[in-house]
Amino acid sequence: DGTGYCECDKCVAQDVPGYLEPSSGRVAISDRYQSFYNAIAADVLKANPNAILSFYAYADYSVPPKQVKGAPPNLCAWIAPIRFCRLHSLSNPVCESRARCRGVVDGWAEAVSKIGWREYNYNLAEATVPLAKFSVWKDDIPYLKKKGCLGLNIECLAFWHLYGPHTYLIARLAWKAD
Repeated sequence: DGTGYCECDKCVAQDVPGYLEPSSGRVAISDRYQSFYNAIAADVLKANPNAILSFYAYADYSVPPKQVKGAPPNLCAWIAPIRFCRLHSLSNPVCESRARCRGVVDGWAEAVSKIGWREYNYNLAEATVPLAKFSVWKDDIPYLKKKGCLGLNIECLAFWHLYGPHTYLIARLAWKAD
């Protein structure tokens, strides 16, 4: 949930100069993380070909890697768009943040063979104010399915009077996204 990444020469050399994480303005560390994930996933694949190794695409490694390619087929990037707008759907034509997020989804769907979605079902900035996410979920879940999304990890709060209908809709759409 922050910074403090290794700054040694070997680690920094794995980063792509000028490839910035839009939400922080810092150099994206996606390539160094992807190298690590690829190595571990290759070992996991040898040990258990049926296992899926998952990781979050998050913080300063939310954007897909730029140079590291060839992810093993058992690797799944769970996109966690915490630093993107949570009020609009990925298809909203006027939300620049969600348009960038859609590009992130597209990029990860090309970088790895499996993706997942880790999202909030409330306004993270103010959890007790009602926020209808019906338009978000009705657009995003079918889109994510088309991109090959394996599953949803939706953080919910036990404010059933505020979020019960959204949670129900997520469950229904996840069951039958079409």
